[in-house]
Amino acid sequence: MTKDYTVEPARQFNVRDLFEMMSSLELTPPYQRSGDVWHPNARSLFIDSLANGFAVPTIYLHQFPKPDVKGARRITHAVVDGKQRLMAIKRFFENELALPGEFRFYEDSVGIERSPAAGKRYEELRGSGLLNVRTAILRAKIPVVEIRTSSDNTIRKMFRRLNSQGKLNAAEFRNSFPGEFPPMTWQTSNHEFMKETLAFDPRRYKHYDVAAKFLVLQANGPVNLRKSVIDAWAERFDPEHPEYHGAGLDAKIVQATSETLDRLQVWFREHAQNPVAKKDGTLIPIFLLASEDFRQTKRAEGATFVLFKLALDAALRVPPTERNQLRGEAPILFEFAGLQRRNEKTSFEARREILRRFATDYGPVDQIPEILGVSAKRLAELSRKPERNGS
Repeated sequence: MTKDYTVEPARQFNVRDLFEMMSSLELTPPYQRSGDVWHPNARSLFIDSLANGFAVPTIYLHQFPKPDVKGARRITHAVVDGKQRLMAIKRFFENELALPGEFRFYEDSVGIERSPAAGKRYEELRGSGLLNVRTAILRAKIPVVEIRTSSDNTIRKMFRRLNSQGKLNAAEFRNSFPGEFPPMTWQTSNHEFMKETLAFDPRRYKHYDVAAKFLVLQANGPVNLRKSVIDAWAERFDPEHPEYHGAGLDAKIVQATSETLDRLQVWFREHAQNPVAKKDGTLIPIFLLASEDFRQTKRAEGATFVLFKLALDAALRVPPTERNQLRGEAPILFEFAGLQRRNEKTSFEARREILRRFATDYGPVDQIPEILGVSAKRLAELSRKPERNGS
């Protein structure tokens, strides 16, 4: 790509100036991680580092060509790298975060001892022995680099490079890809089935990870779902990629995936937030059946698969000493269970066919189907947890 950006030399900003600047900062641009990833202890330790003048990593900001006006706010920069550090500063100055309980202030002659500022919030840093800590934090310096460009793709590429050493999980990493793939996952994860039936916690983008898998499966059928496979396919939605998929394919795949999720929503509408949907072991083969527009006529599909999952869970609760006998009585459950931890094409195909067989031979909802080879009463007896003695 041609150079369409300028990276300014690092400048030293004091913490007070950075906090005052936050009203004009976009802390959560689309490529950023969602929410607070740092543990509260890590945030407190960062404030400790500022108070004691320890070196802290550089913050990278994208300076917009022109301000983005959002209501009364005039946004001039977005955070490319350093969001968690800035969130720690913000929380501290808003009195939502305290210094560590064992905080020591090394500027004092008694710095080896616990400081009276330990465990204090910003507004509590007043009076003898406290104001000097407050002043040290306000005046602490943080290096800041400003990047000037009008290209969103360029910023995404820089974000990926700055976070290439394991800071991001798979979904967060893909969310920074340039091109069409991030919007594809956003649209897919916004489907009613994803938001209401699966109802994933959006922190760290678990819903984007599942959406990416659905898109891959919809376009390619059963394939290995290793991170490297998904990433290589997703990267080709960048128009600058030498093996670009081609204009318009993104919309076709999103539409087809949406139609599959429509079927799943119908299947599971009465089983919202059920345990089937959140487990890749059953979710992926069920998605594959839905993507084929699979129909089974004896009973609603959602009830079929919920029953299978309940039977599977019951079988896996059976004590190991009883499993050999049950394995002979209900081989289909243990055949499926043995495949669940494998993220490979052949495993997905095998699990899909087991569920297809189960759904085709499905019996009454209040019984374990004959295909399992074991009665509901027998399964319940074997999986029942032994009662504890009252003594």
